[in-house]
Amino acid sequence: MKAAAQMHALAIGEVMSQLEQLAKSPPPVPDQTFVFGMLEGFEKIGLFDLQTLTRIRTKVVVTTTQRVEQLREPA
Repeated sequence: MKAAAQMHALAIGEVMSQLEQLAKSPPPVPDQTFVFGMLEGFEKIGLFDLQTLTRIRTKVVVTTTQRVEQLREPA
């Protein structure tokens, strides 16, 4: 049981790290694709429940959209 909790904590940490990178990424769409792939892997091994995955995916889309809007703003 402890190993599962540790794996979950590591996965959450990795997702948060990727979201931080995505928020600064010059080309955010490839990074978004990477994060979605990572989440699919987590889903396959049952690391997160569907509700959590849905919230994370929504956050990824919002973060990507915000970054694209930032990049489109005039300097």
